[in-house]
Amino acid sequence: MVPDFSRPSAPRVYDYLLGGKDNFEADRALAEEMEAASPGLRKLAKVNRSFVLKASRWCGAVLGISQFLDLGCGLPVTPAMHDAAREGKPGSVVAYVDRDPIVLSHVRALYRGEGLAVAEGDAADPAAVLGDEAVRGLIDFGRPVAVILGGTLSAMDADVASAAVKGYAEALAAGSALVISCASYADPGLGARMAEVFGAAGEWRNHSREDVAGFFAAGGLRVVRGRAGDVRCWPLVPEAGTACAAMIGGVGIKD
Repeated sequence: MVPDFSRPSAPRVYDYLLGGKDNFEADRALAEEMEAASPGLRKLAKVNRSFVLKASRWCGAVLGISQFLDLGCGLPVTPAMHDAAREGKPGSVVAYVDRDPIVLSHVRALYRGEGLAVAEGDAADPAAVLGDEAVRGLIDFGRPVAVILGGTLSAMDADVASAAVKGYAEALAAGSALVISCASYADPGLGARMAEVFGAAGEWRNHSREDVAGFFAAGGLRVVRGRAGDVRCWPLVPEAGTACAAMIGGVGIKD
């Protein structure tokens, strides 16, 4: 299928917000419309990326995890997730998973080499992702794994997201971790407006702080520092936060 670059795509919109170059006019126009509706959106996207990289380093350096599964990885960004993981734990292996064919073509072209794998998959389907041949060829699920869900659960409704987290957590070895972050708007009206605008590119759900806490609970995970919160201060004790928009998340550990 020939991609239609006249229509915006969620990964390319996010790429533009991060300052990337793998985007087109339709993606930029939608991102600007979203920024107009919620000034500071670019900063929010960068906060999310910073948290994902920081949490990946932490999982390697503190938890000793050397296997990473990046779900809904998106278009390549520098530094890459595997760069951060290997800063925390040299020699770490990373399996990148996404369902977007353009993302997959870019990731396969740029993320090559020992200790890396790329697989097509939907993060909402843990059984299919964990059973993928490329994923299983790289990752030993008998040992701890860090599963990265950086913004990915925002594309699912709360029930589907909870079921996905539970599915991954149940399949992982003790000592594994799930890194979760979701953009959250305190004003439901603004959240609904952002979902409406973003609808041109894909699904987006305004998950509340309670929703995100529920995702960790669904997986039976122990949340680092006690609770999910604004990831800008992570890994310090999460702040409740009063901003109209924040990235809410944390790292949950399977004991």
